[in-house]
Amino acid sequence: MTIALRLNRNSGTEIMLKTIVCITLMSFSLAASFAGTVNKVPLSVDAATKPIIPDYTVYTPDAVREKITLPQRQATVSIDRLEASREYLRSVYSRNFLMFANIQKQLPRGIFIDGGRITLTALSEQLPRLVKRLDSGMFVARLPIIIEADAALLIEPGDTLRLSAERGAFIHSNGKLVVDSARVEGWLESTNSYSVYSGDEKAFRPFIQSYGGSETFLINAKFTSLGHDSGGSYGISLKSASPKLLTKLSGAERQQTAKPPTGYIVDSEFNDLYFGFYSFGAKDVVIVGNRYNNNIIYGIDPHDYSVNLLIADNTVVGTQRHGIIVSRHVNDSFIVHNVSKNNARTGIMVERESRNNVVAFNETYNNQGDGITIYESPNNLVFGNRVYDNADHGIRVRNSTDIKLHHNIVLNNRGAGVYFHVRDLSYQTERDLNIDPYRMESSGEVIGGLIAYNNSGGIFSEKALSLTLAQLRLESNGSRPFRGDLEQHYAAIKVTTWDSQNAAQVVFEHQQAGDNENP
Repeated sequence: MTIALRLNRNSGTEIMLKTIVCITLMSFSLAASFAGTVNKVPLSVDAATKPIIPDYTVYTPDAVREKITLPQRQATVSIDRLEASREYLRSVYSRNFLMFANIQKQLPRGIFIDGGRITLTALSEQLPRLVKRLDSGMFVARLPIIIEADAALLIEPGDTLRLSAERGAFIHSNGKLVVDSARVEGWLESTNSYSVYSGDEKAFRPFIQSYGGSETFLINAKFTSLGHDSGGSYGISLKSASPKLLTKLSGAERQQTAKPPTGYIVDSEFNDLYFGFYSFGAKDVVIVGNRYNNNIIYGIDPHDYSVNLLIADNTVVGTQRHGIIVSRHVNDSFIVHNVSKNNARTGIMVERESRNNVVAFNETYNNQGDGITIYESPNNLVFGNRVYDNADHGIRVRNSTDIKLHHNIVLNNRGAGVYFHVRDLSYQTERDLNIDPYRMESSGEVIGGLIAYNNSGGIFSEKALSLTLAQLRLESNGSRPFRGDLEQHYAAIKVTTWDSQNAAQVVFEHQQAGDNENP
């Protein structure tokens, strides 16, 4: 603003003062129309501190092989009816017995491996018609394979196991499954081709399910055309036993089945799976250095109550929904150094009360949704990610408090660079609020990094409780760097954060709707 002042006109003395005046509200107790206050607060000590991340490079194929302990004796093999066998099979597959009966044209049967270890070669020698050897190292299984708690199946280097979709084959493990430098494929014997996803989610395709107490080792392996929409039959699944099932078991069987499933999945490739990975109640799972290509629903999906996971150095491409998603109380886990790109929705999502997770040093781009999404999940750290060229927002936070967005590079997203908001989810009639509660509250920090060339503003806030901002580098974000409730606080934020050691804490005065009991 140029101000011209004429003084002492009567004396003929004219003084012209020209200056540029920056008008700033130096008192940060703003008027009521601004609906909030901006306070200067010290920059938190951990704002510039990199999170401590487990060294995922130690999980080489050779290192994982050293973790495998196997029974010394040879397993016994038998054929039995599924519904007449173990209680856990009745619990898991009872609703599908009719389907299996129709597929097998008989009361459903399976191949049971008990009390030791066995290779595909040895299994085929005992059951040449049901595990048929096609060529050197190539086999087709024509019945489900059940690995008992005291048994192990080894699919060895150079082997290919084709699970016949037309015969209803799958692998269920309560013991140990090792697939090392080998292939497992869903297979159509009639056309001598993969059981490629047809678009029918319910159509049976073979799968691998590792159950309570199991250990799974997938090392330098390749998996193709597995999984369909049925509980735990999604492709590669690690699933804990239900409390209801455990009440029906006793002794050593109950003790073993009550343990969470665990495993190591390293340097492997997953193509055309319904879910590239799914877990329910798993623990201490390592997923490192894998490639997930063109899977159907999700690439990597740890779900209900899975904890202490390491998801690192994976590449997830071309999933028809989200690339990587952790959902429903998936806590205390690391999602680090992954690439998630060209997915039909979000690159990386954390949702449904998943807490204390670290999402760091990932690269997520060219997704048709957000780059990174945090939904209804407090207390998570998003650090040092590169998020760019996504069709919606760079980083979106909804109904989540205490979210730390530190030192991320967020570029050229069609929505906002960072978007904090709340939303009433009562329209989600399928949502069980006892299982998936939420509060219409969002808050967090945006500190450091670069936010530039995003179409709908740098940082957009819609009814957040508070945001703490510091060390911001905002460049060319549409017409305004701050949008929504932040826009009117622009001057106060700039003045407060001029010193890089200070942060601007913006406390909004919205009337919050509270928890989901009355959203």
